Amino acid sequence: MRNLIIVRTHRADAASLAAYDRYAALPGTDVVFCVDERAGEADMGGRAKIGFNQGTLDAMGLYAHPEYGWRCGDYCHYVVRAARPAYDAYWLIEPDVLIHEDDAGGFFASKLRTG
Repeated sequence: MRNLIIVRTHRADAASLAAYDRYAALPGTDVVFCVDERAGEADMGGRAKIGFNQGTLDAMGLYAHPEYGWRCGDYCHYVVRAARPAYDAYWLIEPDVLIHEDDAGGFFASKLRTG
């Protein structure tokens, strides 16, 4: 089973980069940024990303609410799934969400399907 953690953000701030790096260090899963790029292309410091903007949403037939980057979190699922369809499970997490366990790997290992 292939698993993908999606870090949802609109910029490469310290919290976003730290979240990505923390999840990228976990075994048995891949990580990608899903980046709202309405304000322009975001440089995520060489980390994997899938950006989206008005054109992306238009091409997918999705309504572009004026605050879609903030209000429409499910859009990251659609955009990433379209770009990376080979995964069995997709997790969406935001940089300000912390896993309240000492071992984030243990948290995901108990929930992610591996093999």
